[in-house]
Amino acid sequence: MEKFKIRFWDKERKEMIYEGGRPVVFDTSEALIGTEVNGVLVYDGDYMESTDDDGNISQIPIVFENGSFWADESFAKDGSYLTLLAEWKEPILVKGNIYEKP
Repeated sequence: MEKFKIRFWDKERKEMIYEGGRPVVFDTSEALIGTEVNGVLVYDGDYMESTDDDGNISQIPIVFENGSFWADESFAKDGSYLTLLAEWKEPILVKGNIYEKP
């Protein structure tokens, strides 16, 4: 069974709060679920780096939807083309998240 982790984005302080950190005020924070995928800890809202065959680097958002983690490969990053993260062929390189590094 997969073990999930949780972190919170404090909307007022503009900072990430991890498990075991300071107390969380739920009406000003957003909970973000995370787990290990292919040996890498990922959270909903993270960005990973992807390199295509021509060497172009893209930032791919990671989303948690319908109980699974997905790579949003749509051009508009609107969730219209999702790939199951567990089936991602490249190494997963988390480079930031939509909150701290938009």
